[in-house]
Amino acid sequence: MKTLAKLKYEVSPVSASHLLVPVKINGQGPFSFILDTGASAVCLSKDLAKTLKLRGGSKQEALSASGTFEIKILKIKSISINRALRRNMDVAVMDLKEISSKLNAPIDGN
Repeated sequence: MKTLAKLKYEVSPVSASHLLVPVKINGQGPFSFILDTGASAVCLSKDLAKTLKLRGGSKQEALSASGTFEIKILKIKSISINRALRRNMDVAVMDLKEISSKLNAPIDGN
């Protein structure tokens, strides 16, 4: 395991257990992402996908504790946090408005 740098973050105004980190997608941003160590995939909000003009992808059903919902899987050119960079990565696009509302903070992904 490598140490890249100290990670800057904010704490959600509603919940101290939710850390928000700045993330760049396709070289644009930074955008506010929840640091979610239990997530099985990187997720982008529908709004962020629209802002970045991400198109295409395939629709799939995802399962959460509250039931099933529709997501879209598509590929991004890059994702970076500080100096850590990953290229050509599949991400899930989903509605994150409810999470943003509950945390009282704009959430662009996780």
